[in-house]
Amino acid sequence: MSQFYDLMIYVLSYAIVIIGGFLLINFLTNGFVLKWIVIKGSRGKKILIEEYDKISVKFRVGEFKDNLLRYKVEGGQHKLISNVPKESIERKYNIPFVAIDGEKNAVMNIPDNSLVTGHDPIKIDSYFERIIKMKVAGDDIFIKMVIGLVILCVVLVAISLYFNVATSNMVKELIPIGGNI
Repeated sequence: MSQFYDLMIYVLSYAIVIIGGFLLINFLTNGFVLKWIVIKGSRGKKILIEEYDKISVKFRVGEFKDNLLRYKVEGGQHKLISNVPKESIERKYNIPFVAIDGEKNAVMNIPDNSLVTGHDPIKIDSYFERIIKMKVAGDDIFIKMVIGLVILCVVLVAISLYFNVATSNMVKELIPIGGNI
């Protein structure tokens, strides 16, 4: 019974490390990985939406219903976009996606970077330049989060090594038993 218990601890520790790694990657990509899996699993029913705001790009999951592109935003509200040109639907990350402007709620044409309803690329470029040059007040919080994640990873590795040593001791005990058969 003790050997089965040790094996279960071994499997559980690796499962925790794998799931923790997936959750960490999903957190660092702001939920993009999980959205990509949802869209990939829908087999063409859903579409990735890149919503460009003044200062950020947000990834959303949308779908076409009655010739309308419908997607959910913060707060549980749904937005609808009509007249989505077929040439604005591209493939990115091996899934279908469309780029939209979040303020005007309009589809962007990717090849010439213009909106279907009008877009000023010089204004967007100036926004990006200001974002790059500005100092963020939350830098200290980010550094604390990174340090916390590093400590968490070290603890998980130590736990994994502990269970690995326990499992290797179990294997050493099983070798003489197998030699007598």
